[in-house]
Amino acid sequence: MRGRFTGVEGHHHIGPDLASTTIDVDVDLATVNTDNPDRDAHLRSSDFFSIANHPTMLFESTAITELGRHRYQLDGELRLNGHTKPLALDIEFLGAATFPGDGSFHAGSSATRSLSRKAFGVDFNVPCAAGGFVIADQVNIDIDIQLLPVATRAA
Repeated sequence: MRGRFTGVEGHHHIGPDLASTTIDVDVDLATVNTDNPDRDAHLRSSDFFSIANHPTMLFESTAITELGRHRYQLDGELRLNGHTKPLALDIEFLGAATFPGDGSFHAGSSATRSLSRKAFGVDFNVPCAAGGFVIADQVNIDIDIQLLPVATRAA
């Protein structure tokens, strides 16, 4: 099953070097969308995200390390469901260019990682009759990132 969050807001500060560059992302968990309204409502419940108690997921970067050509590791802390854990994202820089529509500068990247949902207190599951469980513990995260100048974002 794939899902997405439509309520995502990120902030970045691009410093003169990687050590002074930061990225923070705030996700409104109520905006989860798997194209199935009943499943989405269940994901918002206390069985999963418990949005009544923890309406947002927050990632705050702590370090960025260059791994090689266009590859980086973004270290940070992820707060989800009342739990805060370290998380390292694998980042691929996809390029930067001037947007022809308004002349603003844009940069794009993608990020991936998997994490244990149980580490964040999300341990709801349904056993299968033949053994095992319906929902895996590991959740894959795929993020598409487009960085825009503050003036462009506000416009």
